Amino acid sequence: MTTWIAFFFALLLVIFVHELGHYLLALYWRVSVLRFSIGFGRPLFIWKSIQPGLQTGTEFSINTIPLGGYVKFKSAQSNGDEKQDTKHTFQSQPLLVRTSIVFAGPLINLVFAFLIYAILNWTGYERHLPVLSEPPPASLADQAGLLSGDMVTKISFNHGRWQSIESMDQLQWLLLSELQEAKHLKLVLKSSYTGDLRIAEINLLHLKGENIDPINSLGILGPRRDPLIANVLSGGVASKAGLLSGDRVLSIDGQKIVDAAQIIRSVRSATGEQNWEILRSGKDRFNISITPQNSSNGAYAVKKIDAVIGNASATTLVADGFMTGLGNAASKVMLQIKLTLTGFLKTFYTADGWKQLGGPLYIADIAGKSATEGLHRYFGFIAIFSLSIGILNLLPIPLLDGGHLVYYLWEALYGKPVSALWQERLGIMGMVIIFSLVFLTFFNDFLRWFR
Repeated sequence: MTTWIAFFFALLLVIFVHELGHYLLALYWRVSVLRFSIGFGRPLFIWKSIQPGLQTGTEFSINTIPLGGYVKFKSAQSNGDEKQDTKHTFQSQPLLVRTSIVFAGPLINLVFAFLIYAILNWTGYERHLPVLSEPPPASLADQAGLLSGDMVTKISFNHGRWQSIESMDQLQWLLLSELQEAKHLKLVLKSSYTGDLRIAEINLLHLKGENIDPINSLGILGPRRDPLIANVLSGGVASKAGLLSGDRVLSIDGQKIVDAAQIIRSVRSATGEQNWEILRSGKDRFNISITPQNSSNGAYAVKKIDAVIGNASATTLVADGFMTGLGNAASKVMLQIKLTLTGFLKTFYTADGWKQLGGPLYIADIAGKSATEGLHRYFGFIAIFSLSIGILNLLPIPLLDGGHLVYYLWEALYGKPVSALWQERLGIMGMVIIFSLVFLTFFNDFLRWFR
């Protein structure tokens, strides 16, 4: 129940903000707005108000299908009277006015995300300490000698200035924002066990060409969690093998285990039965045999043992000053724009890119999980969701805001609007694209559901 409440609240809020952008610019330019609708289908609630400065009223409604929204402007044919004053219709406005009204929806989504990030930065919240988990074997981090329990205290790209690191979130944001351009990486590491400091250097040129997941290829992952079995599903693989909550995994098939990331990688790569050495209650050592099972068939097959692996990682409270909070918020917005566009493009130019698309079930799952982690995490999710909606609406696909902006660009270049016939043809093409993407997201949700 919490999952769906969190999802629909976030969805309706982001849709409201988006349509509010269109509405406010229409008010500013004195364009008549006939309807402000959240959702589609039959109205659940309707109320009307007189638009300030105009004789027309605006009908506000919340409808039965909360998967979108729209703002309907007055047109010359709105009430069938050809003699009516068209001064306040949308079509009669100058090109710049129409462009600004259409662009305002996506823009306010970006501004909304920026404000959320800024407020979260100012108020501060618990963030994971930048303590690394065991790097994947043969990754660049592994080759550079990074170890489980290393805490990153400073980072430098391309032999530039050192930047202090306070949290895992900050480290991951910096890596995501710099990896595609940087050629060299230096890290100041502090061992969580001995307190010793050392510097590690990584040549990032080896990452070039890693299109899918450069972070995993780099191997700087975290936060570190102890190799514990946190929760065991009754009747599942782990339960049948004899594992209990609180058991510590010491080794798997003779390989020493020092953190939860190693267990997860071992389970996912399992090809058959494994031998686990277990420490129970801090004193009893014994071995068990366990065979990780596929969670589904086909391309989405992932090994599992029906248990939660790893304990809660260490956190610290981090709050930014006013200007620092604004700067960090702007950096997050710019990075998220870059990541969203890159991810969307990978849908088309990588073989498995389409598998990354998520529909309502996938988004609802993320919303629910973030809500259970606290308001800061949840509103961080809302910020990313708002950014994604804003950016996707700017894509040059007919029927989306970006498609209309392309029409206006044509009008600016050639001095005349796109013909009604071509708008109709392009609209059909846009509908095909949108419905294809929607189908893919639901298909992926279906596969994840049975994973």
